Amino acid sequence: MINQYNEIKDCIYKEEHYSVRDNGAVMRHARIGKKLRKNDNIWTFGIKNTKNGYMHFGNSNGHRIHIIVATAFLGAKDSKIYVVDHIDTNRCNNRVENLRWFTKLENALNNEITRNKIIYFCGSIEAFIENPKILQERIEGEPSLDWMRTVTKEEAHIAYENIKKYWEGQITNPKPFVGGKINDSIYQQHIINTEHIKTISEKDISTSNKNTHKNIISNEEWEKMIQPILSNNNKDTQKEVIEKCITIPNNEPIELVQAKSPTIAWQKKWKTPTNFLCCPLKLSKHPIEEYFNNLIIDSPFCSTLYNGNDTPSIQTVVDKAYIENNNAIILFSKNPDAIKPYALSKIYLSKNKFIHESKGTFFHEDGARKYFTIEQGLEWTEGDTFDDFC
Repeated sequence: MINQYNEIKDCIYKEEHYSVRDNGAVMRHARIGKKLRKNDNIWTFGIKNTKNGYMHFGNSNGHRIHIIVATAFLGAKDSKIYVVDHIDTNRCNNRVENLRWFTKLENALNNEITRNKIIYFCGSIEAFIENPKILQERIEGEPSLDWMRTVTKEEAHIAYENIKKYWEGQITNPKPFVGGKINDSIYQQHIINTEHIKTISEKDISTSNKNTHKNIISNEEWEKMIQPILSNNNKDTQKEVIEKCITIPNNEPIELVQAKSPTIAWQKKWKTPTNFLCCPLKLSKHPIEEYFNNLIIDSPFCSTLYNGNDTPSIQTVVDKAYIENNNAIILFSKNPDAIKPYALSKIYLSKNKFIHESKGTFFHEDGARKYFTIEQGLEWTEGDTFDDFC
């Protein structure tokens, strides 16, 4: 793979001379008249930083590969103003056609997570564009948006127009536009605070849904309930309703949803409700230890029934280990029928719930084994794997 390329360009990045291939591989040149360093004159795709997901040169704290590639092929940009965007959102895919320079504000408007934060605080993207200062009084305690305090109306308009061109396909490599309101693409499921539903005017809630007592409702039910309110031109009212209706159970992130079974099991970064077959039915004196002992090598760990399928998808245990001073479990599992057969899951307790957090899926066993090792705080000495570049 590293030798499959069409073009090579050179660049200087942070006082280092790099040769760069259009497939995302880079080579750092040795310094003239100085001792040869470990990674000099070697082509590499880099090493993945497990915290930020980017490929780095030399080690997980080295220069970021995507910036080197963009500098060589797309020209250098001021890092205080610009960032490199991965078009397919895969931070390990540093091929030239997958990269583009965005201003920080363009990147924020194009990023679904940041965009939805802006919508939450301002009511809509359009409201922010017309008056960027609206954030100044509403983003207390939100450091990821703090830099936006200095955005001017002119800057906001320019960034918005540029991003709309991408959304509308006027510029190559567009990304789909989610839109300026809360909708289905933001959350897979909507967690509703039923105590506050009665505070919303009955005329704004469809009769079939106003008396619901479910903790988790479908996207269709959510749309019927909330869309009339979101159509209201009063943005303050919209924000108040959203704050009341979208709640975070026990201060867990909104991406946390209840598993299909047992009732004590919840899942994070895991879209489809799943049966966790080894999960204890209730808390014991040593719950993590009990769960660990229930996980038997080559035995089923969980089952998921996907839409349109009659047969559940089963993951079996490959390996397991304690992490975080025995307060959590890192689980290595496999499903031979999946496109990416290997998976890592972190299991831990939070507010009397077993949380099952997906830590990624992998094409090859050695890729999963590498990150299973790293999650334990151990050193991986066997080099790059196929999954590092996927």
